[in-house]
Amino acid sequence: ADVRRRKRRMRVMDYDDLLVYLRDALTHPETGEDACQRIRSRYVIVLVDEFQDTDPVQWEILECAFHGHRTLVLVGDPKQGIYAFRGADVVTYLLAKRSAKSEATLGMNWRSDRPLVRGLLHVLGDTALGDADIMVRDVDAAHSDPSATAKRRDGADVGWTHAGIAPPPNLATQPVARDAPPVRVAAEFVPTAVTNPPPGSYVF
Repeated sequence: ADVRRRKRRMRVMDYDDLLVYLRDALTHPETGEDACQRIRSRYVIVLVDEFQDTDPVQWEILECAFHGHRTLVLVGDPKQGIYAFRGADVVTYLLAKRSAKSEATLGMNWRSDRPLVRGLLHVLGDTALGDADIMVRDVDAAHSDPSATAKRRDGADVGWTHAGIAPPPNLATQPVARDAPPVRVAAEFVPTAVTNPPPGSYVF
């Protein structure tokens, strides 16, 4: 309480204040609905990436303003929820997931080659990581060759293997493997009714 008084006296806010004050405005018993409508009117579809790093206050804001009123797409992987030290709460992800209208899981790994993916699945496959809803599920790999090619700006090839890309430090590289997949990835999980989606939450 003393810290809050000091900040008000100094007219300063931190990042947590921005979230908390917005949450309080949206949930205010008298003016909260008007505040929600004001934010809601600006958006038709809301997409939140890296949702596994969301904290409870952030989810309260999203839930209050958009859940059940706009199409809310939450993209995240709770297996990557590593920011608890910064306030992220994987339980928040699970609560949102259980309130979603529908969910989908990406069945293709676009980053790693097949031998690596299969090896990891051999060790961790069908393992629940702290919760039955955080499973290491079977996925395929888009790349069967354990090596690939990167391109330098001058067009020359730069080889890379499991150990990673090792080009000269002054040359930017772009792995060929990443040139096209984003479009294919989007096509795999974006709802077909995205042009006119019904209100609700979707978790990927």
